[in-house]
Amino acid sequence: MLQSVLRLMQHQSVGGIVGLMQKFEAAGLGHLVSGWVSNGLNPPVSPDQVQQALGDEPVRQFAQQNNLSMGAAKGVLAQLLPHVVDQLTPGANVPQQGVNWASALASLQSKFLH
Repeated sequence: MLQSVLRLMQHQSVGGIVGLMQKFEAAGLGHLVSGWVSNGLNPPVSPDQVQQALGDEPVRQFAQQNNLSMGAAKGVLAQLLPHVVDQLTPGANVPQQGVNWASALASLQSKFLH
């Protein structure tokens, strides 16, 4: 599922880590994503807040890719997104040159699957 989360972040309507941050900010949830980027604890996000920020289409595609209902997909994303964003922003820095998604996946898998 980590690969699907990264694919969702790369979705044209999301626009990578910066686009994800902008979507959360536009939905009035910038404080959440800022917390994920910072060095402190990751604030929780609700499944409905995930859908509110990302919109239906990326969540629907994530659900289909993982054979989940929309409700389950929102729940999984609410659990994983804070940790994924945290790992993609080491030292509380958003990568300015973009993300090497293959490297990011390997790093996330080593952290979460071992």
